Amino acid sequence: AQINSRAFSTTSFTPIPTSHRAHRLENERAISNLEPITILNKKMNRNYVLKSEESNDKPRDSSDSQLNIYVPIIRTDIIEDKLDLMSSEYDDRVSMVSEELDKYDDDEILITDSFEVIKQSDGKDKEILQHQSHEDISLISCDTLNLGILEKEFSSDIKESEIRHPKDKTSYETMLEILNNVETTTRSESYQDSSYTPSTTSNGHNDKSSIKSKLENLMNYLDVVEMDNEGSDRDDKSVLNENNRMETEIYEILKRPPKKLAEEIIILNLKIEDHIRTEKSLEEELQIHKESLSSSSHQFQKELKHRLKMQKQEYDSAISRHQNFIDQLIEDKKTLRDQADSLLSEQNHLEKKYDDGIKGLESRHTAEIRRLKSLYESSSKLKQEKWLDEKTKRIKEQTVKGLEPELQRLVARHVQEIKKMESDKTQSLLLQEREIHQRHLQHVQELRSIWDHEQVELIQKEREILMNRHTQHLEEIRVVHREELDRLQEQLTRERDRNLDERGHFEREAEQIRRIAKQRAKDEIERIKEEEENKRRTLLKKHSNELSLLRENETEDRLEWERNCRGRLDEEWRLKEEHIRRTITSQKEEELREAIHQSENKVNQYKENAQNEIDERIMRLKERYEVEIKDLKEENEVIRDKHAKSRDDLRKKEEENLVLMAVCKQRELYAEEMQRVILDLG
Repeated sequence: AQINSRAFSTTSFTPIPTSHRAHRLENERAISNLEPITILNKKMNRNYVLKSEESNDKPRDSSDSQLNIYVPIIRTDIIEDKLDLMSSEYDDRVSMVSEELDKYDDDEILITDSFEVIKQSDGKDKEILQHQSHEDISLISCDTLNLGILEKEFSSDIKESEIRHPKDKTSYETMLEILNNVETTTRSESYQDSSYTPSTTSNGHNDKSSIKSKLENLMNYLDVVEMDNEGSDRDDKSVLNENNRMETEIYEILKRPPKKLAEEIIILNLKIEDHIRTEKSLEEELQIHKESLSSSSHQFQKELKHRLKMQKQEYDSAISRHQNFIDQLIEDKKTLRDQADSLLSEQNHLEKKYDDGIKGLESRHTAEIRRLKSLYESSSKLKQEKWLDEKTKRIKEQTVKGLEPELQRLVARHVQEIKKMESDKTQSLLLQEREIHQRHLQHVQELRSIWDHEQVELIQKEREILMNRHTQHLEEIRVVHREELDRLQEQLTRERDRNLDERGHFEREAEQIRRIAKQRAKDEIERIKEEEENKRRTLLKKHSNELSLLRENETEDRLEWERNCRGRLDEEWRLKEEHIRRTITSQKEEELREAIHQSENKVNQYKENAQNEIDERIMRLKERYEVEIKDLKEENEVIRDKHAKSRDDLRKKEEENLVLMAVCKQRELYAEEMQRVILDLG
């Protein structure tokens, strides 16, 4: 739309027919209706190309993507079936980042539109001020023309009065000198005004960078030139009427005193100076207004850039925060799942291992019992057979004598011995079973302690391995994320550089068009001056009316088209954004609920298992520590008894030591006395 408006502003100065204008407006509306569709196609193609490059699929033709605008969205199910979970998450992140970049591009387009609106309002204000200044200049030029007419009339009256009254020649000569001076000053000022108008138009043209304002300035300049040349283009009837009117005015002026005439001339000069001052003040106000508009536009641009920067930082922080939160949840889920699987596998392995150990111990125990039973039975059989052989020999020896009562007694005794042997056998078997059972329990406790120690070591090793994997995976994800951010930043810089290059190209084209239009305007002015001067006013008025109508129609159509396009695009963008936001939030909430529910179930199960294991360990530790505490109490009592005995012995030894020290002291005193006695005797 901006390019079309520029092209329309740089057309030739001839009036455009209404049929061509209507045809061109229809084309512009059709192009404007196609522009948002092409923009959407470009965006969808770019997103789809990114997805196709990552999934190693061939991108579709541009015609297919333009006809089916929402093809990538419809076919996501096929892509998700082909890709795994990590690639789908990566594609979602890329699409989110591309949508944010598209938002930033749309914001930049809106900013450029706002700058164009500001420039247009600035140009309109400049046109109004220049139009007012030109009106003031035209009024000044009219005043100067009236002054010239009055001067001519006054000079003719003075000449007639000189002819009639030669005595008053000195006063009339002074008046003529004054009038000549006034005439020269007014003419120089009029020439300055007339020369000022094209310079102002050129300055306005350079400031506004549009050709319509130059046309209006040229029209005003031509009106001023026509007003300057108005006296020379009168016809004969107007000349006669003017002569009659001048005669009457001259007669009236001659009746006035020369002082009043000089005062009127001075008043007119003061009015001219006042008009010049107003013109200069208007120029200063125009310059101040330009500076204020430029400063306000720069300030507005800075504010918009700051807002864009802040919004971008907020979006980046929100994206990074959500991505980190999702990655953390996924990693926690994976780690919990791996821990649960590893713990289950370890538990099953250890259960199988210790079940096999217990079964082996039981089988060995039963085999040992069977072996002992067989040995005992064989030994008892041998003893019984030996005893029977001995008894049979005795019986055979005694049977010779025929001692039946002795045989009966022996049989009863033999029966009693057999019963006694059976009871001894059962008691010994029970004792052996108890010993074996206690040994088995001790061995099982030792195995359980070894199993607990090994399980703690395995859990620690597995935890270290999982931590290393987790850190390595986090580093890989960070590297991938950093590379993706760098790639997107490079893409954004390339897009911005390309936009800047296109903008410079458009500005160069506009400058070239301005130069061509300026040259055309100069040629057109020369041609218009050479051609029909009598019909100039009517043609220029007609041309200005047509241009004003075209300008009004164009501005109305363009504003209406811009309002419609903006409203339609804003509504579509808002609906799409709301739909995408709802879908994303619902998916995230469902995933979070499922992940939280699963993690809670797993954590509760893990807690229950851990609590049961801890309770069992606590019970075993209590039993073991109670036994150890009893042993320590007994040892402590023994040590206390020994300590009391040693304390009594120490007290006795100290008493003996004191006695010995007293004896030694007495001996020393006795020895000293003996030495004294020896010395006395000596």
